[in-house]
Amino acid sequence: MPSSTSASSGWTRGRGWTQATGLNAYVHYAAVNPRVAEQNTRQITQALADEGPHAHHRS
Repeated sequence: MPSSTSASSGWTRGRGWTQATGLNAYVHYAAVNPRVAEQNTRQITQALADEGPHAHHRS
């Protein structure tokens, strides 16, 4: 079973990947496809707001 540290590290990497792909897609699509750019904006916003799977279990 993975430790909470490795789970946190994995979660952090996943958030970083989501933000990086979202930003890259946003830059590409902002001028040519506003609908996709809007979806990427939501993706980035949700990734920034999400504290991970253990956020509610912290003391």
